[in-house]
Amino acid sequence: DPHAGNLLACEDGRLCYLDFGMMSYVEKHQRYGIIEAIIHLVNRDFVSLVVLYERLGFIPRGLDTQPIVRALENALPDVLDASVGELNFKNVINKLGDIMYEFPFSLPPYYIAIIRCLGVLEGLAIQIDSEFRIIKDAYPYIASRLLTDSAPELQSALQTLLFKDGEARWERMEELLVEAQDTRDYDVTLAINQMVDYLLSEQGEPIVDQLSVQLVDVVDRLGVETVTYLLGTAQGLQRTIQGLEDMDQRELSPTMQSFTRIVSTLSNSEGFELEKIVPLMRRLLREPKVQELSVEMASRLSERAISRTVRAVFQLPQPTFLPSNN
Repeated sequence: DPHAGNLLACEDGRLCYLDFGMMSYVEKHQRYGIIEAIIHLVNRDFVSLVVLYERLGFIPRGLDTQPIVRALENALPDVLDASVGELNFKNVINKLGDIMYEFPFSLPPYYIAIIRCLGVLEGLAIQIDSEFRIIKDAYPYIASRLLTDSAPELQSALQTLLFKDGEARWERMEELLVEAQDTRDYDVTLAINQMVDYLLSEQGEPIVDQLSVQLVDVVDRLGVETVTYLLGTAQGLQRTIQGLEDMDQRELSPTMQSFTRIVSTLSNSEGFELEKIVPLMRRLLREPKVQELSVEMASRLSERAISRTVRAVFQLPQPTFLPSNN
């Protein structure tokens, strides 16, 4: 019951909570549900939010949920059009509360207790720091959990957030990586491994195919020097990453621009060390999918090189390759 009368400020800066009369236990899947709810709210994904509410038992199964989705879209834009840093928990809850009274919602006691607790805590904090927003401070932790936690619930939420109809929403990946950097326990190596696991899975195949086609175009334009780096040692790989970062962004497709920014964010994250990536590189080299893809990319690059050579011999204009062509 964290109102001001039940809180003491310790000399070392910690808070001491008094009066534990309002307690409840939240199961693991319910905790994951709270994380998912914040993700969907911040990203304005009201369809996924309603599906989550149904899964958690907040609304009856089989109910026509389209009116609820529309009500959320109509009630929350003035609150959610703001940035994460401007989101006010009290405003969001007030808007949600109106909708939950209008439709057949049934909130369990633990959820009501958590909402009340967070609302009171944010109100107390705002009295001291008017710029404080609990969602802003919580989101880096949530981003870190999404990128590093292997729990099926969170991995499913991450896939819903980042991928739609076989297309990657790279801007959301960039936002997550930037947010996660503000978390003390964020493990960038673990995040990279999780991303690789997804890309090597069946669900990640369309994304890998899309990237490989566009990467051929990038490598082709970077020239022989870049190819040498890609086939070189870890030190060469680091120079290749730098080369990608330095390349004129206007020459890259939107996908590759986002991809290079993601690579840059990962490589500049605290805790990123090439030594920790070496085991992953060894694993990738043994992966049949990666070997097959490497052969395909090498074949495409060879075809381009042969085409340029033949045209040079016969003094013909050099070809212009589109990213989607071989």
